[in-house]
Amino acid sequence: MSMNPSAVRRRGVLLIMALLAIILLLMLGMGLLGSQAARWRSANRAAEASQARQMAIFGLEDARLKLERDAAFPPAPTLGQSVFSYSEDVTLPDGSPASYIVTIDLAYTVPPWNAYRITSNGAVGPRDKPLTLHTIAAELSVDPTRPRPWKWLRWEDQGSL
Repeated sequence: MSMNPSAVRRRGVLLIMALLAIILLLMLGMGLLGSQAARWRSANRAAEASQARQMAIFGLEDARLKLERDAAFPPAPTLGQSVFSYSEDVTLPDGSPASYIVTIDLAYTVPPWNAYRITSNGAVGPRDKPLTLHTIAAELSVDPTRPRPWKWLRWEDQGSL
């Protein structure tokens, strides 16, 4: 039993149309998956930026508490030194490394300013190759005549890198 040539042609056209429809659906699915991966990466970067900002804030607060509670902090500067810097490493709850570097400028601790200029750099990721950095600079009052001598005077959020 032989088939009519036009029926064979119709079957061939239907097969090609079905293959094209499958390829089109496959490409749409792959595009959707690609956009979801980009969204996931974007959300992950936003979370890392937020963690870096929190590390910078943590560094400022750590410096404030050390200055408030330890009369020997920062150590007495040597001749010509007006900046003191320290850093600490932290492990985040998910196990990833983070750190902050605090720099305290001692140049403005004399009247009329009576303030420390403190810069804190928060980082998420390994210290030598951080994924995200965030910097906040602030001024802390050290005026002993004020009712609250350890008060933040000004914050300057310098953003993420």
